[in-house]
Amino acid sequence: MILATYLPLFRIHELEIFDRNHREIKPDEVAICVDYYHTERQMPIVEMYTSRYSPHLILGNWRNRTSCLLRLVDYIQRRGGDGLIVDSDVYIPNFHQLDKALDLPFYHIAEGPWGGPRVRCEKRGQLEVCYWRVRALWARTMQVFAGPKQAIRYRERLNLDVEPVLKTIEAMDPLYAAPLADETTLGIVYDKAGIREVPFVVAAKHDRHRSDPASTSPKLYGELRAKALWRLFKSTGYAPPAARYLVTSLYYSILTVFKP
Repeated sequence: MILATYLPLFRIHELEIFDRNHREIKPDEVAICVDYYHTERQMPIVEMYTSRYSPHLILGNWRNRTSCLLRLVDYIQRRGGDGLIVDSDVYIPNFHQLDKALDLPFYHIAEGPWGGPRVRCEKRGQLEVCYWRVRALWARTMQVFAGPKQAIRYRERLNLDVEPVLKTIEAMDPLYAAPLADETTLGIVYDKAGIREVPFVVAAKHDRHRSDPASTSPKLYGELRAKALWRLFKSTGYAPPAARYLVTSLYYSILTVFKP
């Protein structure tokens, strides 16, 4: 099994959390994707935190979460589909016990329960397994969304094509790509692969990093995010949410002109 994580270079110290997963899970291979890497002079920093794992390293300067996540998804799928991707600030206690209890081709691991009309749950022995509906094109938010994903467990090769979404994201200015949730872009990959529901269980411990300062201009942030979602959904063929976010971006544009 491949144990993988991804993080920007300025959060590489969080591999101390990843190390707990590594010690307990004892994977066959480790893969780590590091964003904001743009010069070989940064390699000593990367090696200081990663050399103990002898990992497969994916390095780049994309400045968005999607580029790392989808590259790891693709790497695991190309290597046979047996892998676990864990957010860098997340610990999964008793993973092998959990994994043994779930006879599913893939599932996500959340830090807490999710509810609402897009979630259904069932009991599997002592475990509650819930299912998130990926697509709801007329919903107010999260029209195509992968659901909770502090960790993602793949147990077999799935028909996941990440390239169209990667090309769309990386053709954007990083200012637009950065606000996009990787649950949205992964949700598009799932939807295109015919995955209608994502099973998930609550089993993650999340040590929140709080490294991103809060926006001091929520209207400007809202405009950037709406424009990014418009471009993403337009490019990937989802007309209803694309139209919604085009209108939303125009609304925020007007607000930032008259009420900055």
